[in-house]
Amino acid sequence: MRGWKTDKLLFKTREQIYHFFYGFVLWFLAFSHALYLQDYFYSEVLTFTQIIKIIGEVILISLIISSSNLILRLSTKSILKNKISPTSLLVLLYLLEVGLSISLIVIADTIQQNEVQTIPLFTYIIPLKIYELYLLEVDNMIGPFHLKKLFHDKYLKPKMEERVFLFADLVDSTKIAEQLGPEKYSQFLKESFEKFAVVYDYFGDIFQYVGDEVVITWKASSQHKNCYINGTLACRNEFIKSKEYFVAQYGVFPQFRFSLHKGNVISTTIGKYKKEVSFHGEAINVTSRIQEFNKELGVEMIFSESVLGDIQSEKNKMKFLGAKKIRGIKENLGLYTIN
Repeated sequence: MRGWKTDKLLFKTREQIYHFFYGFVLWFLAFSHALYLQDYFYSEVLTFTQIIKIIGEVILISLIISSSNLILRLSTKSILKNKISPTSLLVLLYLLEVGLSISLIVIADTIQQNEVQTIPLFTYIIPLKIYELYLLEVDNMIGPFHLKKLFHDKYLKPKMEERVFLFADLVDSTKIAEQLGPEKYSQFLKESFEKFAVVYDYFGDIFQYVGDEVVITWKASSQHKNCYINGTLACRNEFIKSKEYFVAQYGVFPQFRFSLHKGNVISTTIGKYKKEVSFHGEAINVTSRIQEFNKELGVEMIFSESVLGDIQSEKNKMKFLGAKKIRGIKENLGLYTIN
């Protein structure tokens, strides 16, 4: 990401990029064997020119099919979003993409005047599409970018990292739960937590959901200096924009208290089954304890002096709240808020 002039990561295109990439690689491998190499290697020795031609044709067909599937997927999801269940949508997408892939291959074979190889066609398409969609769903389930980390064993051994943590705690959660009842309150939380997805536009990562609280983290980087505060403000703005919807739907809208702190933690993968990346250390504990001052000082957003040097865009709005004694650390910690 070096050289980027903006804080925003175009995260909303991540799923489309993954979908295209998985599709292209898998289709390239499939076509290389099923449509071309199978015929040539059993009949004659390939010349260099033939090899280049085959590779070019395979790449072109793979690009066309991957792009067409991506457009079909986006269009279908846009039309049917919230109209059918996620499982039904997934099955429908699978069937549509398989049908489109077969149609495009038949057209390509007809243009090239090749004989359509029906058996290899179905042998590849059905498992490839299942594998492709499965990877995308798993990636969404365990968290964006985490699948790559687990595959690469990036945190197999504990390692020290400097990270920024954001704790977002729902205000008056007990009162809201009593007002809405268990099932409606659960749906209220579900829809509220979905708003935090905007943090990925600012290089953030949702670490975990704990009761009525969300924990978000950033890997400290000089390239992302404004991301911590801008990501926090973006989360807050999502709830401001959704206020009318929540009031109409539930009679109340979610308000969160935000606390932000930076420090060193140990990052590692835990668990033999249901593995996940976890963080241990003082920084995450201090962030949790700083949150106690939100209510005490009557501020919506509070952050420690540790992240002050990483904030540039909102410096003129900073307000010093004083140096406070935080449980677990010896020296007082300077706390700030934004007017």
